[in-house]
Amino acid sequence: MVAGIALFVEKFVHSDFKILLFSFYVLFAMFGTFYMSYSIAKSVVEPLDRIEKKPEKLTQVISVQN
Repeated sequence: MVAGIALFVEKFVHSDFKILLFSFYVLFAMFGTFYMSYSIAKSVVEPLDRIEKKPEKLTQVISVQN
């Protein structure tokens, strides 16, 4: 979608500014890739954190019962 927008805008941009358009496209693509990988990693880590915290609660319950 972003590539389509860039190709559409390229028709109206002066040839001297096409490198600037390309630079913005590359920066936007890098940011989008980073954001997507960060959100995937965050969605994977949250359940793992919950699983990791459960044994702590179990040891607390066991120590209270003793």
